[in-house]
Amino acid sequence: MDDAKAQLRMWAQGGNSMFKEIMFASALALAVATPALAQNSDGPIRWDGPYIGVNVGLGSSTLKYPLNATIHTSTATTLSGEARQSSSGVIGGGHLGYNIATSGLVLGLEADIMASDVKGETSLSGSAGGGASGTASIGAVSSIDYLGTVRARVGAPMMEGRFMPFVTGGFAYGRVRTKLSGAISGALAGSTSPVNLAGGNSYHSDQTGWVLGAGADYALTRNLIFRAEYLYTDLGTNTITNRSLSLLGTAIDADVRMKTTANILRVGMSYRF
Repeated sequence: MDDAKAQLRMWAQGGNSMFKEIMFASALALAVATPALAQNSDGPIRWDGPYIGVNVGLGSSTLKYPLNATIHTSTATTLSGEARQSSSGVIGGGHLGYNIATSGLVLGLEADIMASDVKGETSLSGSAGGGASGTASIGAVSSIDYLGTVRARVGAPMMEGRFMPFVTGGFAYGRVRTKLSGAISGALAGSTSPVNLAGGNSYHSDQTGWVLGAGADYALTRNLIFRAEYLYTDLGTNTITNRSLSLLGTAIDADVRMKTTANILRVGMSYRF
């Protein structure tokens, strides 16, 4: 969870403006809910049944580039190094779910999908060895286009059943868009001839993984529910192939591995039918 702690520190240092936007949205939602709260404050709170809602928050992703990259020529050239990219932005969308109330617990299943403005860029200087040797550099600009989850939830109502903390976890999916650029400056193996290798391209990949999180629901009325939650998402490791490079006039491929994780802190409003 070191990644999650690092992202929370980054929000505290640089995410004040986005945080204010989220707090404003939360305050607005509460203001809209106030008349309904006054009219529907009486009566028992029930958590079972279907619900639908919207959410908005801060997203922060970490992309790790171990850069065990291989350039496929007659003699393979390997790139060694390590890069780490931290990205941040606003994320928001909708959710729907269904709860079943048991003795002391509420069991549920929820699905959501969110549009994302989470993006960032990084660069790396490393070394190349094998078919071509010398210095190597890699640049990457990455963003998460969208992110979705399908999760189980377990909650425990308290405070006369109005407040319900919960834990959640399940399946995650999303699209990661990456623009790579790279260069090698050195010599061919067994020769003093200089070599300069450069190229770049854009890619997108649909990735899957897992998500864990926790949060709390608060019933403003019998039907209107306010929520705050944190989700940690791991979209796994993906290999992208850069086919835009050329060496001495010959087209070659370069593979780069990429691991994507994301932290999401969001608030939302739900309507229970």
